Amino acid sequence: MHIEEPQFHQLVSSAKSRIHLWECVLRVINVKTMLEVGVWKGEYAQQILAQCDFIQRYYMIIPGRIFQTGINRSMSRRKSSKKSTRRR
Repeated sequence: MHIEEPQFHQLVSSAKSRIHLWECVLRVINVKTMLEVGVWKGEYAQQILAQCDFIQRYYMIIPGRIFQTGINRSMSRRKSSKKSTRRR
């Protein structure tokens, strides 16, 4: 699982979007299992899985608490987000 710098620069310069870039990177390094830490609503996972049929397992870690300085999110918003992620 390694990409040489020139190849990475080529992937970045030819990418049409963030999802397309990651699709190319994951394909080049032959990812079969993936872990996403800090899932919010599962939108990224949904897009990646739609584009990357070669991924066999995709794990998502949803933090129990979100700590951000100066921002307090209500518990109901977190619960709503978790339900949305599970539906995806």
